[in-house]
Amino acid sequence: MSDADRRAGADGFRARRRTQDPAPAARPPVPPQQPSVWSAPVPPPAPPRPVHPHSQPLQHPQQQAPVPRTHPLPPAPPPPTPSTPVLRADSPAAVTVEPPEPGADDATSGRSRRRKRRRYRVLAVALLVVALLVGGAAGGYYLQNEVSARRTSPDPAVVTVPQAAAGGGEVRMLDVRGMDEQVARQALIDQGVSADVISVRTEPAAGSPGRVVSQTPAASTQNPQKVELTISAEARMPVVLATDGQQTSVTLQKLGAQVTMVSRYQPGARPGDVIASVPAAGAVLPQDVSLTVAEAGSTVLMSSQRLVRGSCDSGSYSLNGKDFPKSTACGVSTDPELYEWVTKRAVDEVVATVGIADRADTDGEARVEVLADGRSVAVVTARYGATENLVAPVTGALRVALRITRIKGKSTVYPVFGDGQFRGSADIAQKLAAN
Repeated sequence: MSDADRRAGADGFRARRRTQDPAPAARPPVPPQQPSVWSAPVPPPAPPRPVHPHSQPLQHPQQQAPVPRTHPLPPAPPPPTPSTPVLRADSPAAVTVEPPEPGADDATSGRSRRRKRRRYRVLAVALLVVALLVGGAAGGYYLQNEVSARRTSPDPAVVTVPQAAAGGGEVRMLDVRGMDEQVARQALIDQGVSADVISVRTEPAAGSPGRVVSQTPAASTQNPQKVELTISAEARMPVVLATDGQQTSVTLQKLGAQVTMVSRYQPGARPGDVIASVPAAGAVLPQDVSLTVAEAGSTVLMSSQRLVRGSCDSGSYSLNGKDFPKSTACGVSTDPELYEWVTKRAVDEVVATVGIADRADTDGEARVEVLADGRSVAVVTARYGATENLVAPVTGALRVALRITRIKGKSTVYPVFGDGQFRGSADIAQKLAAN
């Protein structure tokens, strides 16, 4: 069988197949391709010949030998209808090319764009939420720091000066004491007081100079016609030692000082007198002054204290016609005698009236020496018919002693210490209680 017969049989078979088979299902969209290439038409096949029963069976079109390709020609206009068959150069017969369904590519690209838009929306919402969280945290931190700073920062001091009534109303005098001169002047002018009626004078005063220490008229005076301000000048601490403490305090207060007074015992000082001051005399007078004033102190009887050396009598004795009910008498014969007490550094003075008892021998006489830790601090003579005051300073002494020497007399001489006392600060009795 010739090749022409085979082609004719194949063409007939394909024609019958198309008429019998149902319509093919819709093909999926074909992606856009390059414009189809027009091929030269193939001449129609020859009419079919009768097939001999013993002839060879027909071959399937896919098993046919390939037809040589033809060279492509310039693109031709598109076929008039979608079902127009297009013959390709590499096909032995016409092949029907189905165009892609309209809108397939647009639907696919639309779905892709919608998915992208959804992704962008989700991403934008996530970024917005993160931004809100970060902004809220930053705002809260700032507000917390701001509130804390306002709570810990001290509020500025505000001085409110009453203003004069508008239209020449009532003017009240301010209290400008303690202000600097220029500040006081400006405050009064702002209040409505004319600068022409303000005058100043100076006087020594405690504290820094240039301050208003007094004013005329007093504060709250209505419509003052004249204002006088007293301005402080530098003042010096006056001499105050041995002056009366109360009077000195009043003098310093008149100068504007705040005075503090303390009391302390000092031997020889009159109670109530100033014995020390801060600052000392001649220094610039400050706002605060301290005065130390002498106090009467306290006393302990010599007769109440136990001797650690020697032995004396105690009782009531008459000296030069005067009775001393709380006295101490210590005798001496040929050799000097020593009588000693432990004073524990609590005694400042030894005070007594010294003489010979009126009932003793009239020719007796003795020398009395007071020792503070072995150091001589006072000497008196005991005589019959006479008395002598003894005031011996022994401040800080651990031991106080009396050394007695007979001057004349036929027998033992007994000097008497009338109402003899150990004098010291207010706590002397407590310190010497163990004696």
